[in-house]
Amino acid sequence: MLSGGNPTGGANPAGIGKTLQYIGDRAYAYSGEIGVDNNAITLLEFETGTQSIVGQFAIQNGSGSGDDMRYILTFNGERVCHIYSGTSDVFNQFQFPIDIIIPAFTNVKLTAENIVSGTLRAHTVTLTGKVF
Repeated sequence: MLSGGNPTGGANPAGIGKTLQYIGDRAYAYSGEIGVDNNAITLLEFETGTQSIVGQFAIQNGSGSGDDMRYILTFNGERVCHIYSGTSDVFNQFQFPIDIIIPAFTNVKLTAENIVSGTLRAHTVTLTGKVF
């Protein structure tokens, strides 16, 4: 077992999912591919433990659609990052990665919503950091 509780064998050896994983003094969350339509879809959701995390996160819209997208990152239900991606932003991907500090005992949630279409668009999120 990794210190985050993920088994190292089986169907999910890399820890893909919406939760936070720990390896020594490092933390990560890899969402895996998630389809985003015109509902608020959760890409990541977890609670930190007794330590803070200093790291970066990045959202990848792999669809190539150019649809307008909204991403909202909250800590304990409070909005800390609101990103809007319009058709003209397809190639710059909003200056990712974004540096972030996540305090101890914080509920973290990242959602995405396709503002212009109900069609599912493939997304992934990566979050990596050092635990303090």
